[in-house]
Order: sequence, then structure tokens, then C-alpha cells
Amino acid sequence: MHLMDISTPEAVFSKLYVGRHYSVIWNRRNALRSASGQFMELRSIGSTVLVVGRVQFFVDGLVSLLSTRSIAAIGAISAERARQFFDKVAPRVIVADCDVSDVVAFLRYVRASGVGSLIIGFRSSVAPMVLPPPEIFDKLLPQNTPLNDLVFHVEQAFPSDRPHPPRILLVDDEEAILDILTEFFATKHYVTMRASSGEEGLTILRTIPDFDAVLLDIKLTGIGGIETLKELKRVNPDLPVLMLTGVVDAEVARAATRLGAFDYILKPVDLQQLDATVSACLALTEYRRNARRGTKSRTARTG
Repeated sequence: MHLMDISTPEAVFSKLYVGRHYSVIWNRRNALRSASGQFMELRSIGSTVLVVGRVQFFVDGLVSLLSTRSIAAIGAISAERARQFFDKVAPRVIVADCDVSDVVAFLRYVRASGVGSLIIGFRSSVAPMVLPPPEIFDKLLPQNTPLNDLVFHVEQAFPSDRPHPPRILLVDDEEAILDILTEFFATKHYVTMRASSGEEGLTILRTIPDFDAVLLDIKLTGIGGIETLKELKRVNPDLPVLMLTGVVDAEVARAATRLGAFDYILKPVDLQQLDATVSACLALTEYRRNARRGTKSRTARTG
């Protein structure tokens, strides 16, 4: 995918930003007894990016851009929050604004941890609050580096042939539900994008069409879940859609199935059931993709 020329945080929102997109990859941490008898915590480096900045919309914009490149990312606007995420995520890359308060102490903590994260620093103002020593960074970029350049430097930390994780679109008007689903899919190493309305979900799907599955709430404000489902199927008939509903409504569920929904799950969501059902959705997506590849291959041979 070719990135458009985006040189300012404001341009991200006017040209590309289509919702709050977050994904966290939680890495299992193991303990090992050292020769001295003390326990040392060993954390394998993850495959996510931690963005640390002063301004929320800048952080959200960079996280969104990385998501379009199939790179899982999460953002923090304080050193304290960044440290909490670091302890849970063990990120492959940290992109840190030198103007964030206490960022130097946080980055020294990262270096002392032994995780081995690549640290990319940048400056969002002329006079940083604390001038960090250059040796803390693997790369220290110039002031007001364009977001496209930041994305470029992050991508260099990942192999070009890396397998892309499953990408799931979450559509729900309850922020708490979106948070729960985002965190759960993070444990599965999935990239998620989220929308708080049917309209926003459709905008995302038209902008970034290569999703593997959609989780769609039936009871949405604005365009309802059923109407959103109809439009989703017009945009991508083969995309599996899993409906979420807070009420036991057999007729609504049957209507959604007739319109092409893969299945439905009741709220509060049973995460084990969700895991099994989404795994089936992803298997169906992979089967359909393989079938299309086979058809194209046979057509090419006979043509």
C-alpha cells in the first residue's frame, strides 16, 4: 500500500485517520533462576510498536498509520503509562518524543531491562524539556520529522517478508466493549481497528479493504447493525461478519444469518466462545483466499 504524503499530525486526521485504532500484543514473560539464586525475569521481544508522545492526536495518528502497514502498535502520552505498556508488551520498537516529561528516565529503564527494543527518538518542539543523551537512542531524528518518515524508520525494524497477522475490524458504540475486545485480540497477536458506529466502520472498510473478519454490534446508534451488515456485504461479500448482541433475539439472529452473517455471540461476551468462533471465521477467510488463488492459477494455465 502506498502511503500518501502526510507531513503534519493534522493531515493524518484530514486525509487518513478513520477512527481510533489500537492493538497491543501481550508477551508471555518467563522467570529463570540465576547462578546467585535470584530470579531474573526474561522477556522475549515482541512484534509491536510503542509510541510515546505529548499530544494524543499525534500518537493516535501514528498508531493508525502503522496499523495500515499491518504493524501492531499502542500509544502513551506519559512516561508512566509508557512504562506500564512496556512491562506488558516488550515492544520491538519504541518511538519516543523527547519532549515527554520523564522520557529519559523511562528510556534508561528500557535499556536496563535487557529487552533489546529499538529506540527511535524525535523532537516535536525547538527546545525539548530535557535534552536526552544521544546514546539512549538507536536513531535520533530531526525536529518535526514527518509521520511518513517515522513510519519508514519503524518498518526497517521488521523483516520485509514478515507474515501479516490477522486483521479484525471491531464495530461497537460502547467504548468499554471495544477496549475489552482490543485487549483480548492483542493476546492472540491480531491487529485490530475499531469503529464506534456503522458509518465509521464502513468508511474504514472502504479505505482499508483487506480485513480477515468483522465483529459487528447489532444495536448500534445511527445506522443499525443489520443495515451496516447489508452494506458490509455489498462492499465485500466474502468477508465473515460475526454479530454481537446484548439481547437474546432469535429473529434478529436469523435475519443476520440470512443476510450473510457468519454467526452471532451474546453479550457479555464469553471469550472462549469468541476465540473459537473467530478462529472459524479466519479459517473460512483463508479457505476462500486459497480457493481464489487456485481458480486464478487454473485460469492462467488454461488461458
